[in-house]
Amino acid sequence: MSRAKRSALNGEISGELSDLDISRSERNSLKRQRIESSSNSVKEDAARRIAIATGRVMLGLSSRNQALNKTIISKIIETENERGTGLQFKKNVLPILSNMMFDTFRYAVEELPSKKVLMSSISVKEKTKGETKAGPLSDGFILTNNISASLRALNYTFMAKNTRNIGKSIKGMQAPKENMSKLKVYGEGLPKPTSMIVQNGFKLLIICVIILHNNNILQSDLTNVLKTKFGLSFKEKEQVSILGNQTLSEFIAMLSKQDYIERMLISNTDGSGGISQRSLNSKNAKHDDNSLVLKLGRRCLAEWTMEEFVGIFRQLMQSQWTDQLQEAAIFTVSNIWKS
Repeated sequence: MSRAKRSALNGEISGELSDLDISRSERNSLKRQRIESSSNSVKEDAARRIAIATGRVMLGLSSRNQALNKTIISKIIETENERGTGLQFKKNVLPILSNMMFDTFRYAVEELPSKKVLMSSISVKEKTKGETKAGPLSDGFILTNNISASLRALNYTFMAKNTRNIGKSIKGMQAPKENMSKLKVYGEGLPKPTSMIVQNGFKLLIICVIILHNNNILQSDLTNVLKTKFGLSFKEKEQVSILGNQTLSEFIAMLSKQDYIERMLISNTDGSGGISQRSLNSKNAKHDDNSLVLKLGRRCLAEWTMEEFVGIFRQLMQSQWTDQLQEAAIFTVSNIWKS
């Protein structure tokens, strides 16, 4: 065979081998793509199952004013037999969960700031009187309503027409003796006790008082405000039915447990002459109302906006609302939410 023919033959063989290599490369690439596509599909299905299960759990937690935390998330994943699938809750599950809860119930899934970071921020502020911003860490999620402004206004109008002024005493509210025939109790035939409506009203009243005192009020001062400004006199150990058969202190402790408010014990024993604070978490912990400071909790800051609280004050004042009060309310509330 001549040299020219051998060269041509070698070229043909090299070309065929090159084509074979390309074909193998393409096949391997397609195989990897199919595997990745199948893996992504399995992960998406798993994420959707966990999102649905988490949504059910969050509805139950929301009715008890409890937050979804890492421990509960871990139990849900374990119950759904999805451990080891490489799923990340925030990356894979949370977007599906958020869309599902909004489309179905018009709920928003809100992250709660880490309680440890929040408490550290409060402590530093009190000692230095400087500005400290909490980090982006989060250790819980809650559901919040997303209702339109028109529906919110309709709700305010209904409550204004169908509620009465607070009486001079708690007993008078519990068992009114006059005009019983004119008193309407909405929802008395429903399974859910209507006392929850009153409890929510007291909760909002306490939160509003804290806001109007620049997010810092002693529990003893709160008790005095309720007595002098609203005619609500609570005895120290008296259990009140409209507060869920609890004393006022127990009711405030419940709000603290639900993260609506934060209870801080203050003292002058930090050794530097300044004021030290520590969070009071236990319901039965011994304390003096004159050394117990109440602030807004992380759920309150996540559940309501500045604009909503200004709107609440406007509705409460009705015709007495002025431009000056509007400016004062915006200034007070914005300082709290920006802190």
